[in-house]
Amino acid sequence: MEDNNFFLKGEASNQLRSIGRWTTFFAILQLIGVIFMLLVGVCCFICGIVLSIASGEIAEAIASAFADQYPSVSPIAIIWIYALVYLIFGGLYIPYTIYLFRASKSAREASENLTDHSALDYLTATKKFWRFYGILVICSIAFALLCVPIVAFVAAAASL
Repeated sequence: MEDNNFFLKGEASNQLRSIGRWTTFFAILQLIGVIFMLLVGVCCFICGIVLSIASGEIAEAIASAFADQYPSVSPIAIIWIYALVYLIFGGLYIPYTIYLFRASKSAREASENLTDHSALDYLTATKKFWRFYGILVICSIAFALLCVPIVAFVAAAASL
């Protein structure tokens, strides 16, 4: 009976260890980015709440500061939109980061255990990461293409 197990030896183990280190590094950077995105979203959300209940003088001062750039849009609405966008994108990047951490952990385990099961775990985790990343890229492109006609319509309507 033939044994279909394979064992990672030598250079393959070294390469998996290196991949594990690099993916851990990028997962940590991604985690920092997600935390910043969520913090900015929460700060914008809090600013929107404060400005919604603030006195008229503060709201008028902010409105006059935004009047040149966005003459027909409330600055509070802009802050709410920023909060929403940052919170949505921060939330979307959480699974992406988790998949990257899992792939890095699996790569390190595969380089240490040197078994076919640990290598299969690494390949499965990496496949899930790239699948999620591909879906995220496709959705981002679709969102960008959807926004172009909306922005053009709003700009045309504002110029009337």
